[in-house]
Amino acid sequence: MIVHDCKFVLTFKPVKFFLHTLLLSLCSLAWSAEPSVTSVLPRGGQKGSEQTVVIKGNRLLDPEGIFFYTNGITAIKLEPKDSKQIKATFRISNEASLGQHEFRLRTKNGMSKLWTFWVGPFPNLQEKEPNSSFEEAQLVPNEIT
Repeated sequence: MIVHDCKFVLTFKPVKFFLHTLLLSLCSLAWSAEPSVTSVLPRGGQKGSEQTVVIKGNRLLDPEGIFFYTNGITAIKLEPKDSKQIKATFRISNEASLGQHEFRLRTKNGMSKLWTFWVGPFPNLQEKEPNSSFEEAQLVPNEIT
């Protein structure tokens, strides 16, 4: 009987230790989850301008900055609306190259996955609704994106 109890204790302690370790590691992952970006609108801006951008996603509280991988674009203002949305202002210099620019959002909990922002030669035009018929269609002049 004593041997049987000893075997039970020896097999139970490692399992209990494993379960406690697993539980603690899962809790720490939940607490330190990095931000997740799901959309950036508008998707780009004009060279030599400032562009207000709405970044949507999850765990976006406490933004600390935006890291661009190329020169020419800087985030000059970050205004968190809630944990799912940030209003940012990007300054696009005249030296910024046209095309795609990669960036990551940095918060206190980490950095987001890679997202892109496009620089073009023309100003953006905000889409207006409704626009589902020819009568309601928005007029888009030349040299506007």
